[in-house]
Amino acid sequence: MVFSPEAVIRVEKKKREKEYEEISNSPHSPFRDALFKDIFLVAMVIGHHRGIRSPLKGPYHDLFRASVLNSNEEWLIKSIAIAEKGDLDVLLNEKEVLKIAEEYANAGILVLYDIIFGGAPGDPLKRIEAEAMEIIHTISRSEEDEQG
Repeated sequence: MVFSPEAVIRVEKKKREKEYEEISNSPHSPFRDALFKDIFLVAMVIGHHRGIRSPLKGPYHDLFRASVLNSNEEWLIKSIAIAEKGDLDVLLNEKEVLKIAEEYANAGILVLYDIIFGGAPGDPLKRIEAEAMEIIHTISRSEEDEQG
């Protein structure tokens, strides 16, 4: 399943105006000049890894069209939906797949913002690297457990 041309990724308008803008524009952010799509994907992965999902509250902002995702990014979103539902049938419902991604990103953007701007000592890039390494270790442990 390829996302339909009219499919859009939405975020809460207030988060677009604050967290996404600051993460993308601040000279202190490792994501300075990053595409909102990339920030969204990082936020989604963080939200999923931490098991935090938050329904969007309007008003909404269309952050980007799903058609701009490359196949790896698209399958990342789909994989999270499959993991959430425990069933491949979720792929038959594009709206549900996108909703799951949006809700994980909605929670994860606050964590990402806090990692970058929360005032913890040290380099925010190092904190993001530590978060990424934790995600990788969790995936590795999960794969080892599945293999026996």
